[in-house]
Amino acid sequence: MKFRLLLSAALIACAASFVSCGDDEPLGFTKDIIKGSWVISNVEGDSPWTHVKTEAVYTFNEDGTCSTPYSWEDSYKIVSGKVRSYHAENNEPMYIYELIDNKSSQNFKARIKGTLNESHLSVVVTFESVKPLL
Repeated sequence: MKFRLLLSAALIACAASFVSCGDDEPLGFTKDIIKGSWVISNVEGDSPWTHVKTEAVYTFNEDGTCSTPYSWEDSYKIVSGKVRSYHAENNEPMYIYELIDNKSSQNFKARIKGTLNESHLSVVVTFESVKPLL
């Protein structure tokens, strides 16, 4: 009987050690994360778009406007933690940015996904904060 009690206690202790402490929240963009100027420092694999490449600079402003290498991509909204960019003049969707990793305020990793007839395309990139010139 003592053996079973001891075994049960050991199993409960092991199970308790595997319980999460709240780091399971899904990652998602906020204005605090995305606002600023960013340069792509790494592209994983081949990009389906020629303008999504290393050294390309992206700027996301707090007012919802943005500047990217693709001239029609000039505005964005954050919806359910995803950045959805579009062309302001006609509201045509451009790209969807999904946050993959954000361990620092100086960089983040994101998946850029196409929209409309390019919705099956995506690429994972790392963005680094652009440092102002002194």
